Amino acid sequence: MLKSSHSQFTQFQIVSCERLARGKSLFKLIDRRGADVRFIEASANIAAYPALNAETRMKYFNHLLQSAQDEFRSINCSSMMDLVDIRIHFDTSLEEPFSVLCDSIVRAEVQVVNHFPGPVNCSEVTVTVKAVKNANDEGKPSKAAGKKSVTEKSIDTKGIEKSALATKDKTLSSDYIPIKEQLHLKQDGSLSSVALVCPSAQQLLGRKVSHGLLPTELSVIKEEYTHKLSVKDVNIVPGVNRLTLQMKADHAGTYVLSQFVACSQRLEFIQSVNCPKVSITVVEVMPSVTFIKTRDDLLAGTDQEVELVVRTGSTAFQNEKTLRLCSSRGLMINLPKTDSLFQRELDFVLPPMAAFETVSHPLKIRADLGFTASKEATFVEHKLSVHCPWLSKTPPLLDLPLNVYAPFTVQYKLHTAYTKKFVNIHVQGLTPSSRAFEFQNPNVLLPDATYKNPALSKLEWRNLNGSSQTLKISQGQPANYLWELCGAPAQYDMPLLKAEFSVDYRLAGTTDWKIFSFNFDIVDYATLFTVRSRVEPVKGNDFLRAGSLCHMTLTVSDVLQQASSAALMYEVLADQALWAVCGRTAGVFSMEGSSKHSVTLDVMPLVCGFLPLPAVRLSRYIPAEQKPKETNRKADLAAATLPRLEPFGAGQVYNWSKAQQVHVLAAPSNNGPTSFDTSTS
Repeated sequence: MLKSSHSQFTQFQIVSCERLARGKSLFKLIDRRGADVRFIEASANIAAYPALNAETRMKYFNHLLQSAQDEFRSINCSSMMDLVDIRIHFDTSLEEPFSVLCDSIVRAEVQVVNHFPGPVNCSEVTVTVKAVKNANDEGKPSKAAGKKSVTEKSIDTKGIEKSALATKDKTLSSDYIPIKEQLHLKQDGSLSSVALVCPSAQQLLGRKVSHGLLPTELSVIKEEYTHKLSVKDVNIVPGVNRLTLQMKADHAGTYVLSQFVACSQRLEFIQSVNCPKVSITVVEVMPSVTFIKTRDDLLAGTDQEVELVVRTGSTAFQNEKTLRLCSSRGLMINLPKTDSLFQRELDFVLPPMAAFETVSHPLKIRADLGFTASKEATFVEHKLSVHCPWLSKTPPLLDLPLNVYAPFTVQYKLHTAYTKKFVNIHVQGLTPSSRAFEFQNPNVLLPDATYKNPALSKLEWRNLNGSSQTLKISQGQPANYLWELCGAPAQYDMPLLKAEFSVDYRLAGTTDWKIFSFNFDIVDYATLFTVRSRVEPVKGNDFLRAGSLCHMTLTVSDVLQQASSAALMYEVLADQALWAVCGRTAGVFSMEGSSKHSVTLDVMPLVCGFLPLPAVRLSRYIPAEQKPKETNRKADLAAATLPRLEPFGAGQVYNWSKAQQVHVLAAPSNNGPTSFDTSTS
């Protein structure tokens, strides 16, 4: 890269000499008419020209200062008071490059070279700043309100270098032209010569019209600006001056440095910023509201403390502001150390706050335990809506998610022992032992309307739990409560029972007991049929042996002793690794006119040892209906004519042989006596 400074310096000499000659020739005429505009310009050129002697320069410098007291004038000071460097202090903590925070103080260090022979007392030295708009957004309304940053990234800078390196690396200047190196080699490969080639020579060496190239006027137009970097009451001495300018970034957006202006009495020295120009992005940090948990996961069913943290960001709150909190359904909030009740809406006042100030407000929350009856739902996402007066959207609400976890889950199960029915409530803890829960006083109740039914008037609960026992529940320590349902009628169609389980609970280490209730429905609580299974060896064998055929007898009994015309279907579900069912594994029969029905099957044990009996499943069999005479019926109506099965409820069929085992001996050996090994497999 080679710098083309010689031609520019020569051109500068020519322009300066012409201006100097014009200034000297006109000075006598101008001096007679008083302090005219042309005289001020000529005096400034002569005073700043370094080739003249000090006495001449000082004379015209004094004429310049005296004439500037009478008439306001703006002149181009590029050859008199030159801005050679500017460095802006950006905020490196922001993600946006070359940016500063809104409402912060922007500081810039400038270097100004004074070519006058004496000091210039300036009332103010400024660098004007203009807002830059995206070309695509011109004519559109501003959308700055309500956003974190209103910077416009797509900026048509038209040659403006958007980089802070402009103050550090002068290689970005247009004074440098691209040069490439070319090596010329001989036939033997040795170096012959080296050439420097400019690939864009035609563009750089294009012919231009010389007419009007030399400026003839020093006056300059002061551009409009929105902000300015400034310093007041500065004395700019001859030579290099280092100044610190500052401004307040009170509006978010992107700005570019425009002009350097030094005001001395009624005279303004103006120069365009060509260092090159640097853009400044002013980022506005909006106020924020967040929740911080004081402990681990928030648990439902107990009072939990959280902190509402308000950060002002780059905006100061000059007056008091009211925040309104609205919680979602199932979540209540309250202020601690107050006598107010938990409620879904809460108001509190924020005091005046400075920019980038943080205030924390403690809150108490209480979430319902209604979702603990589900196995899958171990947590629920609640929402707190904060009414923020600084938001521009309508309504100005900020939704904050709040995950609340279930401390335990509750499940109901109906157990059967022949005709007796037992209600089991299983409580599984989900918290670690350090946050265990304590339970006491369990109870199961039926609504009063249940006992008004004549068939259910004799229902009663038999409590099988300890009355004064307190259980501690956590992840590895569940709890089970058991009641026997007595006095239930023996009939096919049993009415639905709506029961409620309640228990006192508290978080271990606290003193306040709360009541948890769980509603469940009891259905099919009458035993209709019983099933017995028996496996016996065939005639001629005294023992069951592996690989030998055996008889399996199924006996189905009607417990209610009521003649039922319903058809039943049995299914033998055998483990194929232990049993082989010979023949049909399912069949349909009817209990009409009889209270018992027996079926005999052929099975074969495949291994020796104590084997569990094959499982038997009993279902209602609904036969196929007669096909309709119409042949154009829909497919779904035709499917309704197929036979189907309807399973019984968990408490309607009792299997006497469930979990029973039979002893199977090993198959007899052909080479010796039979082994009567009775060890379990």
